[in-house]
Amino acid sequence: MKSVNNTIRIGTQMHQKHRLLKVPRKTNHHITLDPINRFNQVKDYTIKRMEFKLGKLIGSGSQGQVYQAMNMYTGEIVACKKLLNHLKDQQKLDTELSFLQILQHKNIIKYIFHESTKDSILIYQEFMSMGSISQLIRDFGPINEQTVKRYTQQILNGLEYLHKKGILHLDLKSSNILLDCNGQVKISDFGCSRQNKENLYQSILQGSVPWMAPEVVRQERIGPASDIWSFGCLILEMITGRPPWSEQINFDNPATSLLSIGLSGEYPRIPETASIEIKELLLMCFQVDPLQRATLRKLKQSAFLQ
Repeated sequence: MKSVNNTIRIGTQMHQKHRLLKVPRKTNHHITLDPINRFNQVKDYTIKRMEFKLGKLIGSGSQGQVYQAMNMYTGEIVACKKLLNHLKDQQKLDTELSFLQILQHKNIIKYIFHESTKDSILIYQEFMSMGSISQLIRDFGPINEQTVKRYTQQILNGLEYLHKKGILHLDLKSSNILLDCNGQVKISDFGCSRQNKENLYQSILQGSVPWMAPEVVRQERIGPASDIWSFGCLILEMITGRPPWSEQINFDNPATSLLSIGLSGEYPRIPETASIEIKELLLMCFQVDPLQRATLRKLKQSAFLQ
């Protein structure tokens, strides 16, 4: 990439014209790539020209699709989340992007770049070759406890980092945990995330119901303990190969399922075949009263994770 008069040109295939961005001469400060949309800040000044081409579809959901993409100038393979403009929630999207751009942790998905087109928003992130834990379960079935332990330790590290940053994820589930071929896992999808505040309530119910904590369903005060419940549901999903509550609740009836999770005073069924150590860990997560739920520090000290 060439620099002329201290100016760097960054272009994309979607936008034919190049953006001209003034770059400081010194190399010990952050660079803001796009001051309007608050694009990613690059620390090391190794800025490359970016022109992405979308490849095969690797996932889809109600808001859009996820594709493999290639930076045509570097050959780097990334993942591209394509959100359709007429379906996106602008406030939710702005929140997700603002979080992605400040998060830097080995167990959090790495943000690269984003751009707007006529009909969509494209968010480029690091590519995780094995997809999600949800895909792993579909391909191989329930995950053995030794592997669950390895994944759990990493997820806890990422979740601890988020909470220290004052961020609640609020949508922990297997499809939002990505992994590579070496077994490294990363938390992704911050569309439901919120900044943790003293009196935080969900005025609009959003997220995935089977993984929601009872207080989230009841739209009461939420906090870090709400992620702990969902974290327990994620562990249960890994060891059973099924969503939590699948043997107890018929989710074809949304009203009944919400009442069951929010008001029954019960927790998802733990299989008898699970080890004592993992049962103890799950019970630490599945305290119906959020004030009685274990902290991340207590979970890390559990027998299962030693």
